[in-house]
Order: sequence, then structure tokens, then C-alpha cells
Amino acid sequence: LRVLFVGLLSQRKGIGYLIEALDRLEVPFRFTMLGRPIGRTPLMEEALGRYEWIDSAPHDRVLQLMRDHDVLVFPSLFEGFGLVILEAMAQGTVVITTPNTAAPDLFEDGHGGFIVPIRSSEAIAARLTQLAEDRDLLAAMSHQAQQVAAACTWERYRSGVLSAIAESLPSS
Repeated sequence: LRVLFVGLLSQRKGIGYLIEALDRLEVPFRFTMLGRPIGRTPLMEEALGRYEWIDSAPHDRVLQLMRDHDVLVFPSLFEGFGLVILEAMAQGTVVITTPNTAAPDLFEDGHGGFIVPIRSSEAIAARLTQLAEDRDLLAAMSHQAQQVAAACTWERYRSGVLSAIAESLPSS
């Protein structure tokens, strides 16, 4: 299973929980981290030496990395939106993320990705194991991820904003 993380390597992004989840895995995997570390903890130092680490890359390389991986894990503790989720899904990369990102507004749990509780290395490990052991599920979810991303158009966004504004205006 090819696992990817993209973002600042900080606990705010949940990187420690992802590393703990990887330590629990009993299935073969390859892990790549793309991002700069914020603070150098012993856990982070060990991970930087043990796994593939890319500190920065141009956007086209980021998209290629997404296409080259099966799963993007984005276990953020809090996030304004997390565009990386949609970018990965558009590449056919299944996403494992938390409800504290835009995920609940983008897809249903189990349809193109999984939404796991924050701070749960156990849940992350369980979903990674499930995908590693069920390649048909991984393929189906990859296709669903692309469909979810394709449905997120600027027109849909514009309509949603206009609808929210209309709903907030007092009735006359």
C-alpha cells in the first residue's frame, strides 16, 4: 500500500497520529511525507530518517506523487478547508481524513475516502489495513474519489454561496 501525507509536518496536521498508525500496521506499505517539519521532536526525527521525505515540490510534482500513491492520509486536528483532499481525490487517490476538515462537506464516509475520529491512530491503522487487504475496495474507492472531485465545480460552489446568502437574508 502506497501511503502519502502532504502538508506541514506538525501535530496540528495530526502527523504524530499517522506515524503511530503506521507503527501499528502489519501489512506491507510504503510511506512518503511531503512537507516541512514544524518542530523537531524525537518521533519526527525518527520518521524523517525512516520514511521517504520530500520537503517541498512544485505543484505538478505534488499531483504526480498523488497519482503514484494509493492513499492520502490527512489526519488534521483542525483545518479551514484542506484543498489537498480534493486535489488527491481528483488524482484518484483515496483519502483518509478527519471530520475537522472539509471532508464531511465533500464526501460520505466510505465513498471515495474515510473520515476517522481526530487523534485516532487506531482508526487510521484500521482503514489502511482494510485498503491494503481489499484491493477491489481500494480500486472502487479510487474511482469514487475522482467522481467526488469532478462534482466539486466552481458553479456548484457559486450556487452554494448564493444559496447560503439567500437563506441568511430576512424574509420580506
